[in-house]
Amino acid sequence: MKYIIYNILLLIPLTSFSQENLNNRPFSFTEKLTEIIPVGDSANVFFDVDNDCDLDLLITGWTNLLEDFEVTTKIYLNDGKGNFKEDHQNKFRGVEYGAVDIADIDNDNDLDIVIAGSAKGNYKLGVDTEIITKIYKNTDGIFKEDTTQKFPGILWGKVKFIDINNDFSKDLLLFGDGISKIYLNDSKGIFSPIENMPFKELEQCSIAVFDIDNDQDKDIILQGQDPNEYKVSVSVYQNNTKSYTEVSHKIIPLAQGDIYQADINNDGNPDILMTGYVFGDGVPYSNRLKIYTSDGKGNFTLKNTDVVAYNEGRIVLFDIDKDQDLDLMISGERRFGDTDENVKATDLYLNDSHGTFTLHTKNILPGLESHSLTGCDIDNDGDMDFLLTGYSIDGNQTPTSELYINTSN
Repeated sequence: MKYIIYNILLLIPLTSFSQENLNNRPFSFTEKLTEIIPVGDSANVFFDVDNDCDLDLLITGWTNLLEDFEVTTKIYLNDGKGNFKEDHQNKFRGVEYGAVDIADIDNDNDLDIVIAGSAKGNYKLGVDTEIITKIYKNTDGIFKEDTTQKFPGILWGKVKFIDINNDFSKDLLLFGDGISKIYLNDSKGIFSPIENMPFKELEQCSIAVFDIDNDQDKDIILQGQDPNEYKVSVSVYQNNTKSYTEVSHKIIPLAQGDIYQADINNDGNPDILMTGYVFGDGVPYSNRLKIYTSDGKGNFTLKNTDVVAYNEGRIVLFDIDKDQDLDLMISGERRFGDTDENVKATDLYLNDSHGTFTLHTKNILPGLESHSLTGCDIDNDGDMDFLLTGYSIDGNQTPTSELYINTSN
């Protein structure tokens, strides 16, 4: 059977536009009415749940609905045209401040799920509030919790399925709440922890996992806050097949940030974009967005950028103008110029194919509090659409889930 894992990078075939026309070309997104549950503090992923070659949705977050214990995890099935209906066959523990990932962990040609975060309780039903990490295995579109395996719970962290030892099985990475662990997969979805790894144990983690030195294995960049000290750190770990070694670097750590990897300058090497803010050690609080280009040998160089800083910055990289490079959609609270007020918004920047981004459209999508930004081609028309979740900016902290269809000509 075939299945689809959504990749954040969507490359679209080259068409005959001049660069001048591309820079002036209008791009637009139209909100689509949907029954997707409103959520904030959310983690979401698009993937093909039912092997019908379209992208369905797994969504988590705070709902403010008592019937869901005020937090939720749900699957919505796509009809192939971007219309979503709740899948009532599957039940999950609801979470907020969470993280999710999907992969075929047991090599049965369907996609399984890991969910982590804060699960609220209901004392009348005897369900306790707890921090969880749970695996749900897929059998013909029906997900069952694997209760035979126990993992430490994390929130404000990251979970990833990725093959770190090149045995063609997806291993499990858990980072957050002072936990930094890798679990090896036996190829059947049974995980065993690797002991004595050198990773720092941080809170509010962000990670990037990719081959930084072109030696055909997965290295790790880890960023987060030291739970014992009021400071943020970032570390680079090179993969030595059976262990990791911390190596020197010149990357500046950012608090409560995120790390994204992609080849933004078309040289074949994954670069990194980092959002967050700096503080401490006499440095005044300030937002940052930093771009580092890679030489393919494990070295990163800070690149000058005109992209302004975005608090709670969320990024999607995709080729909107069909010129074979990755453009930038970024959301968060930002300010253009010293006299502008801080504004929550989502803006579009175009790439010149060399990793230099130029602002194209302000406020192309709205801004939300405690938000997430997720992109995929939900209607199978070859371009990127977006799901924006979070809280309204009217001060009422109302959860919302907004689906935007790419209507650019």
